[in-house]
Amino acid sequence: MLLLLAKSACAMIRLCHSLQHYLGQLVFLPRCKLPTVARTNRLRLRQPRYRDLSRERLMTIDPNTLAENFRKVAELCGINLSSGEVDVESLPAPHCPPTRLPRGKMAVYVFCHQAHTLKVGKAGPNSGARYTSQHYNPDSAGSTLAASLLRGGDSIGIQGITKATVGDWIKNNTNRYNFLLDSNHPDRLLTLLEASLQCRLDPVFEGSRGQR
Repeated sequence: MLLLLAKSACAMIRLCHSLQHYLGQLVFLPRCKLPTVARTNRLRLRQPRYRDLSRERLMTIDPNTLAENFRKVAELCGINLSSGEVDVESLPAPHCPPTRLPRGKMAVYVFCHQAHTLKVGKAGPNSGARYTSQHYNPDSAGSTLAASLLRGGDSIGIQGITKATVGDWIKNNTNRYNFLLDSNHPDRLLTLLEASLQCRLDPVFEGSRGQR
C-alpha cells in the first residue's frame, strides 16, 4: 500500500512539473500584434451627392429656336404647323407681366433666372389669370412660382424674399418667355408644347398639371 501511494505521489509531482512548464511557456509567449490597415485602405463612407444648382453653367435660351424645334416635334406627332403659328414673346428682366391673354390664344410660359429655368407652365384660352398674375402671388392659386420660391428658393441661392416681396422679385429678376398658339388647335398640342419645353429646359420647380 505504501509503495502504491509513493508511486502516485511521484506521478502527481511529474504532472505538476509538466503543467508548470507548459503554463510558463504560455505566460512568456510573445504578444501578437493586431494587423494594421493602411490609411489608404480604410473604408470611407461616401456622402450622397445632391445636385448643386448654384454651380451649373449659365443657360442661354433662344426662344425662336425652341419654337422651331417644337414645330418638328409636332410634325412627328402628325400636326403640321407653319413657321408663324407659334408666336414668341420675350420679356427680359425687369419685366412687366402681361395684362391679358390675347383673345383666341393659349400659351406656355417660361420663367428663367441666371443659370436656371424656374418654371414652365401652360394657360388655356379661359385661364387669363393663370397667364397674367397668379405666378406673382403666392396666395393666388395652389401652385405658383411665387409659392415655390418661398419654399425652395434657397436651393438655388435665392434668399431673403417674403410673401410681400416675392412678386416684385420675380418681375425684377426673371426673364419671361411666352409661346402662344391659336386656341383652335387641339388641347393636346398645348400639352405637347409644355412637355417639350419642360424636357428641354428642365425647370427647377416642376409645375403642376396645366389648368384650363
